[in-house]
Amino acid sequence: MIHTNERILRFGLIGITATLIHLGFLYGLSLFITPLSLVNAVAFLIACGFSFSMQQRFTFRDRLEGKTLNKLALILFFMINTALNWSGGVLANDTIWLKPLLPLLAAVVNFLTYWLMSSKPIFRS
Repeated sequence: MIHTNERILRFGLIGITATLIHLGFLYGLSLFITPLSLVNAVAFLIACGFSFSMQQRFTFRDRLEGKTLNKLALILFFMINTALNWSGGVLANDTIWLKPLLPLLAAVVNFLTYWLMSSKPIFRS
């Protein structure tokens, strides 16, 4: 059984690595592809895929009881992240103090999403 502090540490380390992957692909692909929105979408998908697979292997493996999260979980996870990033960006345009909190908000929502999905049989394969 993984303790909460260890789970949060693993979650954070994987999240930081995913962020670095996103930035790396964002920068690298922007050298070859012109529309930055397309580059950001591709970089986000790569980083999200990395995070999704690593979180279930290292952070929530005990809660999954030897199974993996299924396609439904992946789709919902991607939709939740996309909605959060979009709505957070919209809110941050109107509320200046919210901008520094966006990464923390995303991390908390991601952690809670993984926590919930890893405990529900409907999301396991």
